[in-house]
Amino acid sequence: MLLICSAGDVLLDIVGSVTIMRAAELPPYVNYLINTTFYALQFILLPLVLAYLIALAGLFYTWRKRILPLLMVPAAGCLLILVSNIFTKWIFFVDMSSGTGIYTRGPLFNLLYYCSIYYLFLIFGTVLGFRRRLQRNQFITIFWLCFALAVTLYAQFIWPQYLLTGVTLSGAMLTMFFTLQNPEIMLDLNSGVFNYMAMMAFLNDQLIEKKPLWLVAVDVGGIRQINNSFGVEVGNKLFAQVGAFFNELEGGVRSFRMYGSRFLIVANSESIYNRIIFCVERRFERPWTAGQAYTTLSCTIRHFGQPDFFKSAEEVVSLLDNAYSDTARDGWGTKKQIDASLLHITQRRNDVENAIRDVLASGEGLNLYYQPLYNMKDCRYEGVEALLRMRHPTLGVVSPAEFIPIAERSGLILRIDEYVIREVGAFLRRNGSETIPKVELNLSAMEFSTGEYKRLYSIISESCISPERVCFEVTETAATSHPAMLQEFMRALIAAGFTFALDDFGTGFANISQVVALPFSIVKLDRSMLIAAESTNAALFEGLIEIFTKIGLAVIIEGVETVEQVRRVARLGAHVIQGYFFAKPMSEAELLEFLKNPPTQSGI
Repeated sequence: MLLICSAGDVLLDIVGSVTIMRAAELPPYVNYLINTTFYALQFILLPLVLAYLIALAGLFYTWRKRILPLLMVPAAGCLLILVSNIFTKWIFFVDMSSGTGIYTRGPLFNLLYYCSIYYLFLIFGTVLGFRRRLQRNQFITIFWLCFALAVTLYAQFIWPQYLLTGVTLSGAMLTMFFTLQNPEIMLDLNSGVFNYMAMMAFLNDQLIEKKPLWLVAVDVGGIRQINNSFGVEVGNKLFAQVGAFFNELEGGVRSFRMYGSRFLIVANSESIYNRIIFCVERRFERPWTAGQAYTTLSCTIRHFGQPDFFKSAEEVVSLLDNAYSDTARDGWGTKKQIDASLLHITQRRNDVENAIRDVLASGEGLNLYYQPLYNMKDCRYEGVEALLRMRHPTLGVVSPAEFIPIAERSGLILRIDEYVIREVGAFLRRNGSETIPKVELNLSAMEFSTGEYKRLYSIISESCISPERVCFEVTETAATSHPAMLQEFMRALIAAGFTFALDDFGTGFANISQVVALPFSIVKLDRSMLIAAESTNAALFEGLIEIFTKIGLAVIIEGVETVEQVRRVARLGAHVIQGYFFAKPMSEAELLEFLKNPPTQSGI
């Protein structure tokens, strides 16, 4: 389709220019027929290229129902205007008022330029967004072709008498097509098997044609040790040997390198699938050649034999990622069939991830609830914690304990953080510091794992948030995973006036020295420690409150629900309480009503 449209565009550009110059000699309908077809191709070509690039990124079948149709709306609208042009004369017309035909541009002729620029930006954004799935020469080719088209569009706009756009556009499309179709770019250069992009395209093709998929994933262990012991060159040769072995497997199988040292082998029948597993196991029992020496490599196999389960290539990748997530428990070098329970877990995770995308795109389904923090010493509510809740039209209410980890794995957590910060900013602007002195909000580890705080700070600045009214909560697990990056991140925001709280202390592996090393102002003891203190760990609970208080950290006890727990906490000197005993999480309207007549400590 792309080749046919490009060739037609070149031909019609030449013929159209002739009809325009000889409009006085030709019947008006010839100009209308030729140039309407030519302009229609201008509205079609770039959207076709965009769809082609999306398909190369392996997202066509995921996006085809919602996102892709939305991207095509401008082109469809322009085509409708063009089709009606013979009556409206909005794009062009043949002026016969002087007795001879003169080709004349209509008032909406510049739609041609605007539509092309719009899709050029979308193509460029797609290439940048999925550049990791493209080879370097692909990325460079598309980048420069986009640049050439942009220059040509500008030149055509400045000098309309020269017909540049059609030929340049068609030439760029043909160059791009043949560059992307080059078989060499579908190969992984290190292993010699097909690469990730080829895998996604192949899987989607198989699924759309409803062909069975019998999957054998192999994660090769030991390459890194070879690199360290014998050098990278020897390791690369060994890796190429592994790839050659996968390529030599018989039975019409396809072998792909997913990423790192993980490969995927796809069979089209159960018998070949079983034979692949047997051959892989037997081969990795034998030594491999590493320079002048011999070495052994391990293989961790995860195989799947229910061929009609998947709907998209992304689901295949997600299932295999989940299957390897338990390797630390089962051990490397093991073989395991992916069972039905993991299928359901994977399907649920996919559904939740798609639900997160839906609510972020629509702006509906995410809501903030606020749980007050009560200071027993001062007998007042000193702030609230912002808690995110999600409700999806299909899945219903989804717990944060479920959707937050999925958002972190998919990278969507950054968009969720941005949503929360903006909503909290609006909440604080609506309610003065006398009503809501401070808001605590959770911060994802992804925000500081790169050591970059400027993105977050720019969002905060745009939201006009007063730093003294915001406390960022960091979970104990996140704090211990990237302490050096977190420290730099915290110091930058503390310098701007924000404070930090260590959340859920007692659920991870942090110790007191790690807490002191980071500039926290508050430590929030998890409810699990409060429950344990009622039975076996009372001394530990009391000791932690005492130590944190002495070193100048405020202590908040989470999950306080009974009068006995309130009395215990008060007796130990921890005065700030968060829990259902005083207040549950509530909407903004409920919170404001609650704060008008808050409950007292009578009876405690």
